[in-house]
Amino acid sequence: MIRDATSADVDAIAALAEARRADYERAQPQFWRRAVDAVEVHRQWLAAMVTDADVVSLVASGDDGELDAYAFATVVPSPPVYDPGGPTGLVDDFQLCDPTRWSSLGVELLAAVRERLASRGVVQLVVVCGQHDLAKRTALTAAGLTVASEWYVQPVDPA
Repeated sequence: MIRDATSADVDAIAALAEARRADYERAQPQFWRRAVDAVEVHRQWLAAMVTDADVVSLVASGDDGELDAYAFATVVPSPPVYDPGGPTGLVDDFQLCDPTRWSSLGVELLAAVRERLASRGVVQLVVVCGQHDLAKRTALTAAGLTVASEWYVQPVDPA
């Protein structure tokens, strides 16, 4: 079942997000390094997002009522040097409990996000995904998304 996220979902979303951050940090230890207070900072941000009418915040849960996935999308203006035809829907927080379900539940949740964004005049969807996150990348491609940009990182020696 996909539904709007509520304040009651915040702790479960924050826990799932922390597991994702740990996975991402293993893949790219500097860029994705977790802040000491990451869980609390994110919990506060999530609490604000689920009550913000301008944010699409959805969760998916099974028959047992347990949180299986979440997605947050914000409507942002496109950079002034590009003109895709309207605003962008940015999905920066999007995670599943079980990575083997990206091709099913992940695609279904993304479709629900896209539907909500379309009703707000959004013309393009941008989803953040780590390069190492193969299951998510595969699901995004299957859902019709294409890679528009990649970021390359390297530590800089301050000396």
